[in-house]
Amino acid sequence: MCGYIDGVAAQYGVDVDGDYRNFLAEFFTEAISGTILSWCASGVSDLQNRERTLLYLENIMHSIVPQTLVLHPQPSAQEQDSV
Repeated sequence: MCGYIDGVAAQYGVDVDGDYRNFLAEFFTEAISGTILSWCASGVSDLQNRERTLLYLENIMHSIVPQTLVLHPQPSAQEQDSV
């Protein structure tokens, strides 16, 4: 997931703080794994529903991650030191 985030950051020409990248990676990893666990718990065997859910996840990843990285203000070194 960190590799995906780094790739998106490079594509859009933005710098991403390592802590923020790690937070995003963990957030999306948990969201995706939670969805998969829900499938297992509910016994979703319908291939069409699984494919639709995967499409939803893909759409979210390709729209929200770039927006988040572009809109996320990068703190200056001085701001980072004061936190």
